[in-house]
Amino acid sequence: MKKTLTIFAASVFAIVMFLSLASADMTNVTVTGFPSSKLDQVNGSFVLTFNNTNDTARTVNLTIPSIGEGDADSMIIFSIEGSETSKNILIGPESNETVTVNYNIGENFNFDLGTVYSTKYFLDGTEKGTLTFKDTEFCEYGNKDNNLEIYKFDIKNLGDGDDNTWELLDDIEISVEVKNKDDESISDVEVQIKIINEEGEDVTNDFTDDDVYDIGKIYYSERDTATFDLNVNPKDIEEGYYKIYVKVYEDGNEEENCDYVDTDLSTNDRYYEVEVKENSNEVKITNLEMPETSECEEFVTVYFDLYNFIADNEDMRVNLYSSQLGIDEYSEIFNLDKGDYESLDFQFKVPSDLSEKTYEIKIITEYNYREKEDYFKSETGDAGSLSLVVSGNCKIIKPSVSAELTTEAKVGQEMIVTGLITNLENKAVTYTISAEGHESWAKLTEVKPEVMSLAQGETKEVSFKFIPNKESEGDEKFTFNMVISSQGKIITTQPVAVTVEAGSINFKDLLTKERLQIAGIILLNLLLVVSIIIVARKILRKK
Repeated sequence: MKKTLTIFAASVFAIVMFLSLASADMTNVTVTGFPSSKLDQVNGSFVLTFNNTNDTARTVNLTIPSIGEGDADSMIIFSIEGSETSKNILIGPESNETVTVNYNIGENFNFDLGTVYSTKYFLDGTEKGTLTFKDTEFCEYGNKDNNLEIYKFDIKNLGDGDDNTWELLDDIEISVEVKNKDDESISDVEVQIKIINEEGEDVTNDFTDDDVYDIGKIYYSERDTATFDLNVNPKDIEEGYYKIYVKVYEDGNEEENCDYVDTDLSTNDRYYEVEVKENSNEVKITNLEMPETSECEEFVTVYFDLYNFIADNEDMRVNLYSSQLGIDEYSEIFNLDKGDYESLDFQFKVPSDLSEKTYEIKIITEYNYREKEDYFKSETGDAGSLSLVVSGNCKIIKPSVSAELTTEAKVGQEMIVTGLITNLENKAVTYTISAEGHESWAKLTEVKPEVMSLAQGETKEVSFKFIPNKESEGDEKFTFNMVISSQGKIITTQPVAVTVEAGSINFKDLLTKERLQIAGIILLNLLLVVSIIIVARKILRKK
């Protein structure tokens, strides 16, 4: 019995000693040989040296997990002296032990652009460092800026966000200026962009359908620009950070001419990083379809998509409103989660009695619905404001016109008719003034002014000068029409009646030079006739 206890105690002691050796800390064991730089994207190996300064043997466990999922052809597998991923290494007292670590890249494993591929390594279950592979280069054969270079990279946000902080629904313009450094022209030059999300996924097609811009030929030492139009579409794009890569290359000769490095991109010269932020507490309109102009009495249809960025599960309603156009239309109530949209359409008829001008139409979004009270607690008019130019087929609002004779009306003498014109439109109008219907009884000598501009509600005076002829003499009333035109169209006429008196003798008028000459000739002839009669009588008396 005593002997059995002794054997049992010895076994327990041995197990404890083994465990203590297996789990001994690394205080007296150092490891060298882990790569200080990133690994190339090809199969390789490195040698580790374990140095044990203790006077007892040590067993150290080295574990390097594989990268990827699936079968071996789809992974990067680290093998330690023939053992995959993990191995116990025995190091003698005060001695060294070398171990070779191989890594094999499966033939179906792809290094995606923008994704970091790394794995941590562990000694006795404790994380000691990270093994990382080099970044994937956008150029298929690496950066080969022999003759082509990215000269300038520029982003313009045409929406509500900033150039490097985009909001959902923003329109983005990216321009890439490239240069030919060769002493000959280069044909088939293309520029390509690629956008990578935080998970390393290529999401370029979520932003644009055109990721390649074909510049064509660039002559020696000349530059050209590729432009890309992007849209931050909330249907496909989420909040987060995105990397934008760009390269210029000669199509069919990328091995010789390809550049994707530029100091305008970011501090590492390889990509430009932007942040996409969600719009807060608002709604936005996209895909608006509405005619720019319309005639009076014409039907107008408005289409648009309304995006909700206020809150999830929001009951909403849209009001299309314009007091001047007589529009006050409501949509049905609809429910939207945050980031979703509703397609809406409205139709209205343009009134017939409008002034021809531009009219504003408001899109008012109601939300925060209270079902018990059946009303919307909140509304926003920030969704959009539309403009419609009304022109054609409209009933013109005639100006107010009056006229009166302000001088005597006599044959042969100048008479003046004064008119007053008042603009009744709710806008400024330019009128052209003329007269008609006077030709048979008077001569028109002046209309002043012939053109006048009147502000809304303004009144101005116009004068007409006539000289009545002899046919107008008597008590009969003669008329003419004041004619008011605007934009080449007669919009109103105003009849004016006058009675012309017989003209009186004006001795001053009679004593003109011409009339004195005629009178002198007549008088001379009379004297001649009298002289002849006198001479004739004398001759007859002598006989």
